[in-house]
Amino acid sequence: MIETKHWLIEGRNEWKQLLGGYNWYNITIINLYLENDQMTYGYEFVFTVLGLGIRIRYNTQKGLDQFEMWSNEVDEAYDATK
Repeated sequence: MIETKHWLIEGRNEWKQLLGGYNWYNITIINLYLENDQMTYGYEFVFTVLGLGIRIRYNTQKGLDQFEMWSNEVDEAYDATK
């Protein structure tokens, strides 16, 4: 996984479940996913073929500011319960 201030890039591998001792097996044959996230102001792309894929997300500066505001609200609410 590669993570920076604005970018998240993550590989996906569903084949590892075959050796993991799980009681289920599922493989994504093909998946193409695009999202324009209006709530957190980001864009996401996921592409998977035969269980191998990549996920790329870009967070805009407006989205990062939104996350910081929410984090501050949660911290304040938590401090108020002490």
